[in-house]
Amino acid sequence: VEIARSVVGEKGFVAGDIGPCGDTIFPTGKLPFDTAVEIFHEQAEALVSAGADAIIVETMFDSLDYKAALSAVRAVSR
Repeated sequence: VEIARSVVGEKGFVAGDIGPCGDTIFPTGKLPFDTAVEIFHEQAEALVSAGADAIIVETMFDSLDYKAALSAVRAVSR
């Protein structure tokens, strides 16, 4: 985010990206949903605090991954 911001300045937009966490969420996998939200929350918080204007959630094959990621992004975004 910092490198992109230094290139585009304050007039451009910088998007951060969140992809899958690498584990399958319960009930199809062993990762608890709340743990997945915590993982995504850490990523989203880092992107927002670094100055990202938008967060893109992508490349997830399970709707529970999307739900966990979106929950985390909503918790830290304005």
